Amino acid sequence: MDGKAHGKSEGKTTTAPEYAEMIRVLEEKLGKFDGYISHSFGGIALCLYQETHMNPEAKMVLIAPATETYSAIDLFCHFFGLNPNIKESIHRYIKQKSGKDISYYSINRIAPKLANTILWIHDKDDDITPLSDLKPLMDLSPGNIKFMFTEGLGHRKIYKDTAVMKRIIDFI
Repeated sequence: MDGKAHGKSEGKTTTAPEYAEMIRVLEEKLGKFDGYISHSFGGIALCLYQETHMNPEAKMVLIAPATETYSAIDLFCHFFGLNPNIKESIHRYIKQKSGKDISYYSINRIAPKLANTILWIHDKDDDITPLSDLKPLMDLSPGNIKFMFTEGLGHRKIYKDTAVMKRIIDFI
């Protein structure tokens, strides 16, 4: 499945709640899934979905997930050299549109609540979803999450790596 505004799907923009809703529609049509594999933005959407439509028996694979929306906005603003006021405007816009503070869109907030067995794969050199975002979750040492760390694959090569694919197949 390509999410809205990704791959060959229509649209130019999407939100994590819209992605989560796509998962709900798919499961409504196809039945509950036995497993999920997500990358980047799909990771936060999957966690948001699982938080409200729990399917605890399903295994989850999070590949370089967008762990903290706050960090993603920081990176975006830094990359484009935007004024800190712009960042605050983005935060306000998200709250206005969703009714939820930016801290709501956090895998670190959601993952400890999930009963799913989770394989979390992350590259130490990921410049899009920084490894440092995982630290609060790793400090909790949740028993349902198995971490796999790679090096030198970054954010986009990680899901194409043979060893990563084998680990995902073995896990699922």
